[in-house]
Amino acid sequence: MRLIRWLTLVLILFAAGACAEAIPNAQVGLVLIHGKWGSPPGPDAQLFSSNGFEVESPWMPWSKSGYYAKPYDQALAEVHDIVQKMRSSGIKRVIVGGLSFGANAALAYATQYDDADGIMLFSPGHMPERFYQSGGSRQSVAAARELVAEGKGESRINFMDPNQGKTEGRSTTASNYLSYFDPEGLGNMPLNATRLRKPIPVLCVMSQAEWRLGREYIFSKLPPDPKSVYLEPRASHADAPRAVENEALAFVRSVASD
Repeated sequence: MRLIRWLTLVLILFAAGACAEAIPNAQVGLVLIHGKWGSPPGPDAQLFSSNGFEVESPWMPWSKSGYYAKPYDQALAEVHDIVQKMRSSGIKRVIVGGLSFGANAALAYATQYDDADGIMLFSPGHMPERFYQSGGSRQSVAAARELVAEGKGESRINFMDPNQGKTEGRSTTASNYLSYFDPEGLGNMPLNATRLRKPIPVLCVMSQAEWRLGREYIFSKLPPDPKSVYLEPRASHADAPRAVENEALAFVRSVASD
C-alpha cells in the first residue's frame, strides 16, 4: 500500500513537472467546503494557506446550525460567487474541494458551473440515493414531493438527518429538503459523475475505514482526465485529508501547471 501511494505521488509530481511552467501558488485559489454538521475551515485549509495558496472556506447550510435553511442550488451559487471573486482578483486557477458533504458539494458544483479547474473529493458523503433505497428517507421524500406538487413547497417538514452512524431530527421547508435528499437530485454523486459536461481533474479520496464503495462509486464514472487521481488511504472518514496531504499538494500543483 505504501508503495502504491509512493508511486501515485511520483506520477502526480511527474505530470506537474512535465509541463512547461507552473502558476505561482499565490495565483491559485481553493474553495474548501466543510462537511455535514461541521463548520469552516474546510479540509486542509491550513496546509494550503501555509503553502501560499489563496483559500476560502464558506459556511454552508448543512452546518450544525444551518438547518438546510437554503436550497442546494443556492448554496452552490454562493460558492460560484466566491470563485468569481477569486477570478476577478487575479487568481488564475481555482479548485473546489470538500470533506464528506463538502465533497458532495464540490462534485455537484462542477455539474452546475464550468469555472473550476479541478475538484477534490475527500471522503465523499451524503448519499441520498442510498438513504432512499434503505427506507430511511423514503417517507420524508414522499411527503416533501406531495407538498411541492400541491404548491406548498414553503411548508415545513420534520425529518431525520443521518451522518456517520448518527441521526438527528431536523426541520426545513419541503422544497429545501428535496433539494438535498431527492434520490436523483443534486446530491446523487454517482449520477453527478456522469453529469459532468467535460473532463476535469479530480482528486478522489475514499477512506478504507468506511464505505468500501471503492472507485466504482464515483471515480470510475467520471470523464477520464490525465490529472485525475484516486486514493484509498488507511484513515478514518474525518482524517482522510490529513492522510493524503502530500498527494493533495501535488494534485493542486499539477492543476496549476500549464
